Amino acid sequence: MPVYGWNVLFLIGTLPGLLITFLVSRLPESPRWLIRKGRFAEAEAIIKSLEASTDKRNPVAPQAISAASFAQKSRWSELFSPFYRNRTLIVWVIWRRPMA
Repeated sequence: MPVYGWNVLFLIGTLPGLLITFLVSRLPESPRWLIRKGRFAEAEAIIKSLEASTDKRNPVAPQAISAASFAQKSRWSELFSPFYRNRTLIVWVIWRRPMA
């Protein structure tokens, strides 16, 4: 690119980084993290906004969920529980696949 020089290519190369920075700054915080930190009102507001942004509604059965159940930390062994085992293995296979 002798006409434009390396300066223009350097500026063009920064555009994806700026775009990603902008998009990440617009993402809402994780409701799970907010609940773990005890910020229940913020988590509820984010969940309500996510639910309002979709047309599909799944009825949720009322259940008694305590704040303590959300505050407990997850364990690595949970990845191999029957609920997550298939997902974990699929992700590992995808990551281990050599890129061509």
